[in-house]
Amino acid sequence: MNKKKIIYIIFENANRELVGKLLLGTYALIKNYHVVIGEKNELRSIIKYLPPGIIIEKALRKGSNKRFNDWKKLGHEIYSLDEEALMYHDNKIYLNQNIDYNINLFINIFFLWSEKHKKMIKNNKVKKKSKIVGNPRIDILKEPFRQIYDFKAKKLIEKHGDFIFISSRFGSVNRNNPFNKLQDSKSMITTKSYFNESTKLLNYFYDLPFELRKKFPKTKIIIRTHPSESDKEWKKIAKKVTNCEVIFQGSAIPWILAAKKVIHNRDTIGLESWILKKKTICFDPFHGSGLHDKLFKKVCYICKSYSDVNKLIIKNKKEKNIKYSELDHWYTNSRSKDLSFEKIINSFDNLDIKKHNLKFSNLIFLNLINILKKFLMFFKLINKKNRYFKFYSDKKVGDFTRLEINDNIKKFSKIINKKKINFKMHSIGKRVIFINEESLTN
Repeated sequence: MNKKKIIYIIFENANRELVGKLLLGTYALIKNYHVVIGEKNELRSIIKYLPPGIIIEKALRKGSNKRFNDWKKLGHEIYSLDEEALMYHDNKIYLNQNIDYNINLFINIFFLWSEKHKKMIKNNKVKKKSKIVGNPRIDILKEPFRQIYDFKAKKLIEKHGDFIFISSRFGSVNRNNPFNKLQDSKSMITTKSYFNESTKLLNYFYDLPFELRKKFPKTKIIIRTHPSESDKEWKKIAKKVTNCEVIFQGSAIPWILAAKKVIHNRDTIGLESWILKKKTICFDPFHGSGLHDKLFKKVCYICKSYSDVNKLIIKNKKEKNIKYSELDHWYTNSRSKDLSFEKIINSFDNLDIKKHNLKFSNLIFLNLINILKKFLMFFKLINKKNRYFKFYSDKKVGDFTRLEINDNIKKFSKIINKKKINFKMHSIGKRVIFINEESLTN
């Protein structure tokens, strides 16, 4: 195997991030890099055993400093996106939670979503090392990349017929881990007023399937919870409402494309749908003049009552001439003709970093570590608190298969390169994969 520069791509939530980061990784392969892509906790834990390379982190959250310092000593170059920055409604809380102290000392570039994101960090030193690029999550919603979801959307329609898709974003007030109650935490990720309002909104959403069933007795209802949200109460509701299911499976994008109508509350799904040229229903009894209200008034149909929701579904308005606006561009850099995955990978063109290969012996060693971790996990799960955390973590990470990764890379390479690239995938952990274009050496 030839020596090449190695890029390490870290993700947290596969359902939310993985496809965009596979687009990023595909372009890196085309530009002659080796790629390692993996779940944040697992990949971070084994980077110390891997050759120095370019690390693309998913955030600069509190607690990153020590890890970044260790990586720099090992010869790594550190870059970062921020997957959580898009819908933060309080800049002070964002800076407190998402930007570690003096993190600017350790990173090369902090890749920003948009002008809004840049304004959020205006009083932080990291701004000097920041660059607006957008995010691969937005790239995949645009043509020609969005076509990769067409087949899955078609299959969902074949399976479920006409359905109303309800997205619940209430992970902050309906936790999937009872040992992690945010309202009791000193490190709140939201304001108290927003937390209290979300608690009230959740109860409105709990009643929504019952109200929809009265008006639309034959239309299926699909409920999708937030990755951090408990689906316990939702499943109780689904049992009481005929032809209603709670499904948390894969990316939300095919579900958005397949749905008759999408209902949410100030959710990223509303913004993603808009970029997909699909206008959704933002059910918001408390809609007013908050930070995100102007955005959702632009990109969604605002409904303050159940009757408003029902009327809009009956009208079944067709979207016409949806165009990216200054407002959603402010949030997502959506009007940029440049693609973020190209901007990110092209940022490394002149980076002076050594080329390496990953030998078969490296894979053996890393897989032995993985076996040891599984053995230790067996004993950790005796503790109830650890079992709850694993359940919470597994849902948040999401599900994906090697087959899906293989398929997406092939499709992306054909779109970008006009032809498929030859590559090999090698597991170096439960959720970490090394991708190269050649066979491994001994």
